[in-house]
Amino acid sequence: MGEDERALVRLRAWFGDDTPITQITAQRIADYTRERAGQVSRLNRVVSPATRNRELACLRHLLRLAAEWGQIEKAPRIRLAKEPEHRVRWLEPNEEAALLAACDKSRNRGLIGVVRVAFETGVRLREITGLKWPQID
Repeated sequence: MGEDERALVRLRAWFGDDTPITQITAQRIADYTRERAGQVSRLNRVVSPATRNRELACLRHLLRLAAEWGQIEKAPRIRLAKEPEHRVRWLEPNEEAALLAACDKSRNRGLIGVVRVAFETGVRLREITGLKWPQID
């Protein structure tokens, strides 16, 4: 399940299946945001502003489409939280060696190749797995 699908499942569960789109107001969205800020993620951490923002961006897109299609008069304003700037961290040589050794022992034979491509290019897993032959030089 992708990020947008997880966000939609969570939003649908919170707002309810029977909620008319006209009842998704700025106040209810703010309530959702407040409640979500206090929840714990599946990794047992407080849900980050970035996660909440991705969910709210998905909802905002749907509400804007609803307004464009005449289902609601105007989409409510949705404010996104400030996201902290994260530090860029590089693996130390011993960490890189340990990761490659662990990948080599994995039953997933393609894992080490994917990790090596990621090391050399800095691209994300989704970008690597989505590559097509014409994109490779």
